[in-house]
Formats: sequence, structure tokens, C-alpha cells
Amino acid sequence: MGFFLVGTLIFMLYHFGIYGQYGLRDWLQVMIHSIPQDLTAAGYIVALPLVLKLVHIWLPGEWYRHVLFWLLGVLFFLALLLWATDLMLFGHWGFRLDATPMIYLIDNPAEALASAPWWWYVVGIGIIALIVYVIERLLHKLFPPAERTHSHLWREEAAKKQEPLGKRVLHTLGGLLLAGLTFLCIRGGVSESTMNVGRAYFSTEMNLNQAAVNPVFSFFYSLGKQKNYSEMYRFMSNEECDAALEELYRKTVNIADSASVRPALLKTSRPNILLVILESFSGKACHALYPDADPRVMPELTRLYGEGLGWTRFYATSWRTDRGLASILASYPAQPTTTVMKDQSKCNNLQYLPKRLKEEGYRPQFVYGGDVNFTNMLGFLRTGGVEEVVSMNNFSRAERMQQWGAPDHLVFDRVLRNIKDEVSAGEAPFFKVVLTLSSHEPYDVPSFKRLEHPFANSFAYTDSCLGDFIGKLKADPAVWDNLLVIAMPDHCSYYPEGVEFQEPDRYHIPMVWTGGALQLPTDGEGKELHTIDALGDQTDFAATLLGQMGIPHEDFNFSKDLLDPATPRYAFYDYPDGFGILADVCDTTGVQSICYVQDNQQKDVPLKWSNDPKGQACRWGRAFLQRLFDDLDKR
Repeated sequence: MGFFLVGTLIFMLYHFGIYGQYGLRDWLQVMIHSIPQDLTAAGYIVALPLVLKLVHIWLPGEWYRHVLFWLLGVLFFLALLLWATDLMLFGHWGFRLDATPMIYLIDNPAEALASAPWWWYVVGIGIIALIVYVIERLLHKLFPPAERTHSHLWREEAAKKQEPLGKRVLHTLGGLLLAGLTFLCIRGGVSESTMNVGRAYFSTEMNLNQAAVNPVFSFFYSLGKQKNYSEMYRFMSNEECDAALEELYRKTVNIADSASVRPALLKTSRPNILLVILESFSGKACHALYPDADPRVMPELTRLYGEGLGWTRFYATSWRTDRGLASILASYPAQPTTTVMKDQSKCNNLQYLPKRLKEEGYRPQFVYGGDVNFTNMLGFLRTGGVEEVVSMNNFSRAERMQQWGAPDHLVFDRVLRNIKDEVSAGEAPFFKVVLTLSSHEPYDVPSFKRLEHPFANSFAYTDSCLGDFIGKLKADPAVWDNLLVIAMPDHCSYYPEGVEFQEPDRYHIPMVWTGGALQLPTDGEGKELHTIDALGDQTDFAATLLGQMGIPHEDFNFSKDLLDPATPRYAFYDYPDGFGILADVCDTTGVQSICYVQDNQQKDVPLKWSNDPKGQACRWGRAFLQRLFDDLDKR
């Protein structure tokens, strides 16, 4: 631990040109927030020697000293080598050490080695020699030669002698206790989430976040995340892929509508924005979208469809929260076999809605009653420009009454107080994201019983909390009049039963806009409209919102403005090793909706929900997935 803490200080001093602009408080914050990851890295280093010590208690002998000598030598050498490499590379790469240098070295060693000046190799060899010398001297202090063991704790005779049974049991219990503590250090605590690179992130200043990352942990963590994405899902040549995507973008634009004017949905270009992301909410369970759905499950959301503006053909991109948040907040499509949120090096190169709004004077905030470190969520949010993160640690132990944290009614109450305080203080416009959790299994909602089915009852509970929250916002004109509220799920749902995992209907989700800042569109006769039928998915949210605010969003290359009549109409979703695509094909005969669903283990057999007579959706969906992994490889 001392080595890592000193290493962090040396790192910031070595890169003083970057960190000299920050004050003492920032430096202390870096040191404090580096400790959990340092403990994890130290735990990995200590784990194997500790296991050997437990074995040595029952099998004494000189073997232990020799094995430990070489084991510690290798571990210390790796730790020091990785630390020194990180120190040298950061100024050139701009991020802490991960497996990237190894990828380039393995892929093209001649080019990788040729990219560095000759003196780098001289310095590198010198550093390695110095590391070997320091480790050799240190280990010989710990493990002196046999003739000097009488003056050291490693005595030859004691090493061979079997201790009494009572002492061995006592020492074993002590060792097991240390092993448990070591395991907690490695895991990163007792919470649901395990240690990840983003756990060290505490600021919207990426330089400070980078300084808090442990390079040894970052390197080995990234080894398990590295894949050659450019070789995955290769359905066609690059030229065929480009041609298929150009066809998708061209043939799914309705020429008759493209001359229309984009409707203006906002009374002001800079409203306060509240985005409520509803855990697992299903379109199939929403009466506003499916009239045969039980109206008791989501009555408040259904009411909002009648009062505000609801999307009727909107789709989730995936089945998990980490993938859904990346689609909503970074406009990045979900991937079938990986998740971009868990890979911090990829997160560092995404476009983010919170960051774009921050550039326009907004103050982004994320509120979640659960563990914000789960699946590297914190690192993702900090990278995305979120200034303030409220999570389960901001709620009292009594308030964290659910397995996942604080229930939704307490989360909404906290957000309501916060909004009222900010509005009364006349602060700059806010962008708040609220992620609910009570409809996550095990569905242990507090003191609420409307339906027998636990999943449906948890929907009804969160829905009631949302309705009560909206009602309280509406009751305060100072808050409501300049507020835009948007509600959508994070991903598809396992409810209701009978909807198969690959089925498009499973990914059909609600999205509704409301608030005093909302201006409903009208038809040709001036009648207000409450629904939008444009086909799209969660990645399209950012461009649609930014388009209404007049904010550039062309660099959100996977996002489409669903209110722009000249925008292609399609939605893409995926599931483990498979995908589905829905598209509106427009030609002189009108608009035809097509669909293609594929399991990549049997890619030549379209699944039963496919409706693709000309094979267009098949070609478009494969091209989209192939280009997505090309893009992911370059991030």
C-alpha cells in the first residue's frame, strides 16, 4: 500500500505540467480515492504468498523460503515494471496503463518498437536493471544466506521444525482471517459490485480521475476485457457493408414526409430537464401501448401518454442496465457479447449527452438509490460529464430498506426536494437523471400490494411513485412551468411471460415527454397530438432532444433525430449473440415495415418473427452490427 501511495504522488509530481494547476485539496482527493484500488492490487500481490504460508504451517521446510524468495521477486518485478512503464507512457498516451501497448506489440512488433526513439530503450533497460537490483537487495534483506539466519526471523531449524498442533490450528485460523480480509480487498468491499477501473473516478476532471487509477490493477483488469472487435461479426466485405448501410439510410426515409418541417416541442430552448429511467419497464405491460395489457400495472404512465407526448414505436437496445445507460446517455448501441460501459478505455472516447448539455451551461446530476459502482457505472458517468452522483451511500442505513438500496419513493422524494431548492435559488438549468431500482428482482417493494405477480406489483409500485412525483412537481408552477420530464425504461423486461427473449415485442418500450416546458404538436386541423409514431430506439434520444434545443449533435454518429422528417426510420436491438432490426421501407408504393431477427449461432436461419421478403433487413442488420464492432474497435 505504501508503495502504491508513494507511486501516486511520484506520478503526479513527474507529470507536474498537468497536475501543477490543481490545488492541495485535489491532490489529497486523488490520494484518498486511489486507496480502494491500491488495496485491491495489494490484495492480489499478497494472496499467493498467504496461501503458501498456510501450506507451510502444516508442511514446514526450507522449501518455503526459496519459493517465497522467487515468488516475491517476480511479483515485485512486475509491479515495479508496470508502474515505471505507466509513468513513462502516460504523457504520450493520455491514459493509465492498460493492455493497449501489448496489443500493438503483438499485432505489429516492428512498427510498435520503431515508434519510440532509441534513447527510450536505453532508459528502459536502465530502469529494468535498477528494478532488478532494488528487488535483489530487498529480498536478500528479507531472506539472508543460511550462515546469517541466526540473526534473522527466518531461522533454518525453526523452518524445519513442526509446531505443536494447537499453535498450527491457531496460526491457520489467523491466516484464514487474513485471507478473508485479502479477499475483501481484492473484491473491493462487500457491496454488489466488484472493483473496476472506474471506481477510482471521483471528479469530472479526467486528469484527476486518471491519477487515482492504480496502473497495476488497470493493466491486469484490461487483459480480461481485451478482444479484437474488428474480427467479430464479419458478415461481408467493408465495401458491401458501406453499400448496405447507405441503402438503409436512403430507403428508410419517407420522401413524402421529408419536405415537412420538424415540429417544435419546447416552449423554451433551455428548459430544466429531468430524465427518469425506469428499471425494466415493459412496453407489453403498458396499457397505452397494448390495450390488452392489465391497466392496473402502469396506470400513471398510461395517463402521461394521454396528457403529454408518447412514442408508440420506440425500442430498447438490450436487456441490461449497463447497455441501456450507454444507449441513452452516450447514444452507443448495445453489443451482443460485451458492454462498452465496463471498458473504461472505451468509455473515454464516447460522445455523451450530459457532457454536451454541460457545455451549454447545464449542471448534470445522476440519482440512483443503488450501488453506482456496479458495472463501472461511476466511471462511465464521470467520464460523461456528470458533476454530482447521488447513490445508496447518500441515503441512511434505515432508508436502504431494499436489497439493492433505497426504494423509489424515497429517491423521488429526495429529487423533489433538490429540484425545489435549486429552482428557488435561481441556479443554472439542470439536467437530472434518475434511475429507479424497485422493479429489479427480487421486487421487494415496501408496503405495496396491488397485484399478486411480484414483477407486475413492482411495476405498479414504481409507477405509483412516478405519478405521485409528477403530481407534486405539477403543483408548483415555479418548478413545472420550465420543466421537461422524460420517462423511459433502461432495457427490456422479463414480464409479461410468454414473450420470448429474441422477440421484437420484448424490446418495445414506452417513452413519454411531459412538463410545463412541453409544447404538443398539432395536426393539419390544429388539433393537439399526443403520440409520435416515428420508429427508433434509445440511441436516438440524444439527437432528438438536442435537435429540439438547437444544439449540434452530428458527432453522435449512432443517434437519429426522430422528429426530423428526413431521418431514416429503423430500430436495432441485440441479445446474447444475436440481433433484431425493424425498419420502414419507403418507395413509390408507400411505406412497408419489415423485420429481421437472427441468432448468430445459426445465422442462415431467420427467426420466426422475421418479415423480410426481399432480404433487405437481413443485409442492413448484419451491416449495422459489423460496423458497430468496427467502431468499438477504434474507440
